[in-house]
Amino acid sequence: SRRRHTRYWRDWSSDVCSSDLTIPNSFFVTATPSFAGAGNGTLLSTGTFFMSGGNKSLAVTSGTFGFAVLGSDSGTSRFTKTGTGTLVITNAADANVGTSPSGYFNFNGGTLLIGNNTALGSGTFFLNSNTNVVKGYNADLTAIPNTVVLGTGSTQFAGDYSLTFTGTLIQNASRDIVNFLATGKTLTFNGPTLLQDPANAGSRQLQVWGSTTGTTIFGGNIDRKSTRLNSSHANISYAVF
Repeated sequence: SRRRHTRYWRDWSSDVCSSDLTIPNSFFVTATPSFAGAGNGTLLSTGTFFMSGGNKSLAVTSGTFGFAVLGSDSGTSRFTKTGTGTLVITNAADANVGTSPSGYFNFNGGTLLIGNNTALGSGTFFLNSNTNVVKGYNADLTAIPNTVVLGTGSTQFAGDYSLTFTGTLIQNASRDIVNFLATGKTLTFNGPTLLQDPANAGSRQLQVWGSTTGTTIFGGNIDRKSTRLNSSHANISYAVF
């Protein structure tokens, strides 16, 4: 039955995993759980992390925790990932996730591995920590639809797989994009690039830097009234200011 394969994550705050495990269980989340992988242990679920009853936060404090599907009973529910550990989401989110403007994905530290273009749902993807690292998982991602907001300092994009975002790229102050992708791989923003507050754009810039391996591409228009692009990254191209 479904009950036998669902873990109700509400009465305790943390699990400790000291080895690498793959389990079939889904998680029905009604509280604020956390995961700690002792000795960098990994726990991967082939089920759903289901947010019940509103916004949910998951702290991955060490090691790696992952699940197949991010689910929700409401399009307005926000998901927030905290902690310095790694979160893996392998498949597309369910149809409810991010369908409302208030239903967004907050990434507040650590590493995030994305295995599907719509793994984060259809809402806005907020990058809110200088320790954020975003990677593809097992395949190049060619059409990630989320609007991306660079909310804090710098964000690193790394790993062995290309990442293509098709939504708008927004920075709400001077921000850094750091490209450490592997040789021949690309970080692409095909939507328009702009500041959230164009009135204060004069002193703001978007800085792009990183290794000499991956390439950064801005395929959409860059709003020259709101963004100054400054790059020390050897491999960068852009369309039209």
